[in-house]
Amino acid sequence: MKLFCAALDWIVSFISRGTNALWFGNSWHRTLSAEAHWQAAMGDAQWAKRRDRIDRLFSWREPDHCQKAWAQELYRANRTLDMDRQINDP
Repeated sequence: MKLFCAALDWIVSFISRGTNALWFGNSWHRTLSAEAHWQAAMGDAQWAKRRDRIDRLFSWREPDHCQKAWAQELYRANRTLDMDRQINDP
């Protein structure tokens, strides 16, 4: 069951990232949820509405879904930078 859930999360993340990149013209590196949080924080009213809709959609799973998605993206990016430093620093 864990493998199925992990695979499903990966598929949903891939679709979300693809939609963010191909439909909205944003980065493949962000899910729609993370993008919605970031854009809303930057003052974009349309993205604030999207963030609110996404948060309501995922409210059964976790409160403040978009903020948590953004935090997870930051964690992954920082982990990648840390690994890069380990490889490149003598």
